[in-house]
Amino acid sequence: MKIRLLRRDDLPQVVALWNESCGAGETVLSPLTEAGFEALFFANPEYDGQFSFVWEEAGAAVGFISGTAPRVFLPGETPENTPGFLTCVFVKRPAAGGASARRWRRLSRTPSAPPARPASPATATATPST
Repeated sequence: MKIRLLRRDDLPQVVALWNESCGAGETVLSPLTEAGFEALFFANPEYDGQFSFVWEEAGAAVGFISGTAPRVFLPGETPENTPGFLTCVFVKRPAAGGASARRWRRLSRTPSAPPARPASPATATATPST
């Protein structure tokens, strides 16, 4: 696993990750073409590439995360005391079967309610004997 800064040559794979999430209904964002991604990120004068990363495995992009940090501050705010925020996170779904798919299913499961606990002797209702 390698996490590194986004590069222009990542566009085909990162756009595929983006659009896969859009198609699965996992985001409120819209699908993009490579030209649209280029315009939104690299050609955008507000874009700061120091907050966009690719998760790479075996030479393939399997994750993308982008964030931003403020450039204008209110009185008392500084880059050191004012947090940035994430704008998007996309992770490729693993192919069916195998350890990666099992791990993905485990991590993406909605937490379920805890199992019902048996009544303790102190709160159990006694049944009268006849």
